[in-house]
Amino acid sequence: MRYTILGLDGGATKIRGAILARTSDHDFFCDGTTEEILYRDCEGYQAGFQSVPILLQLEQMRQNNIVLSQEEETQGKAFIQAAFLVIERLYQRCEGNPCLIGVGMPGLKTSDARGIVAMANGPRIPGYAESLEFMLKQKNINLASPIARLGSDADYCGFGEMYSKEGKMKEGSNVYYLGIGTGVADAMKIQGELLPFDKAKGWIAKSWEMLGKEGKTFEKKISMSAIEEEYRQKSQGKSLHAGEIFQLASQKDPLAKGIIESVVAHLSHLIYDRIHTLALGGTTAQFADAKRISLQPNHPFISSHWDKIVLGQRMGHLWAKEEYQEFFQNAVYTALEQKILSLPEPFRSFYLEGENGRKNFLVASPLDIAPVLGAGICAYFMAKETVS
Repeated sequence: MRYTILGLDGGATKIRGAILARTSDHDFFCDGTTEEILYRDCEGYQAGFQSVPILLQLEQMRQNNIVLSQEEETQGKAFIQAAFLVIERLYQRCEGNPCLIGVGMPGLKTSDARGIVAMANGPRIPGYAESLEFMLKQKNINLASPIARLGSDADYCGFGEMYSKEGKMKEGSNVYYLGIGTGVADAMKIQGELLPFDKAKGWIAKSWEMLGKEGKTFEKKISMSAIEEEYRQKSQGKSLHAGEIFQLASQKDPLAKGIIESVVAHLSHLIYDRIHTLALGGTTAQFADAKRISLQPNHPFISSHWDKIVLGQRMGHLWAKEEYQEFFQNAVYTALEQKILSLPEPFRSFYLEGENGRKNFLVASPLDIAPVLGAGICAYFMAKETVS
């Protein structure tokens, strides 16, 4: 069957999509421009929406008793409508071919992986795929097959970085990817293969589960939304984008400089924790959920090291800016170096050259659409497996 591959990536504020093309099963790329819809532009969107407390969400998930509020149901419909509108626009360029659709969304998924049962920054939508497919059918948008699953936007970042032409996870046996935008996305490649965090949760935790030194999750300290919110609170309501806050920090603005110093401390702690977990097992952090099962001290990849760590999404662009090197990149390396000195050999020697961090260990990725590509790539591989 001839079909067109579509990849969609949804976040806390918007959803993006693109048509994918490929030169081989290891080189995918975006065919044409991306389409993007902001949730706030969709019917029923509630600007003041508040997520159900995450601990309550997790408890309902454990008990298999998801109780949606009316606000969640309304907000969920806006999220689904946004996905539909992106697909509708892309379908107009598909020349009548049925679509093979991959969708990435944040949050924990239903048992069949077609819905969302827990989300830190948005509504729970247990019937996401079913509702979206119904809307597509109403508009005669043909699918090559049903949406197989809602993947993790974080895992799809890994697929995009691994299988796209510009991906930064192609090289290296063990690679950790930290995508920082509105939220934080964790992905990893172990012994040459992508390993979803959900399949390794017994020995490694996601960033949003872990607490930094100030008692907030790493996501609530290093994400772009967290940086912006902290500045807004400390400046009596002045709203700036994270990039503007970094720019102010480069100009020695005291408030911005203090916020970025906190980002440096939490980012270096998180990176060190990843190093510690792979090498020695366990974690140096605490969990936000006290009922979260402790990490296995002896995991299958114990005594290993990361060949590199990739910083992606908006953080990748900030990391690549030379004008931020003194107060940001160098500061992260310095803080990380001090932590690495506490590691036993041979790990300390791998990550350090003398007492300085190994050059090019932290790598910036410019691939903003990694999760969009990854969603379509994963759908392609799943369809290929089904046929074979």
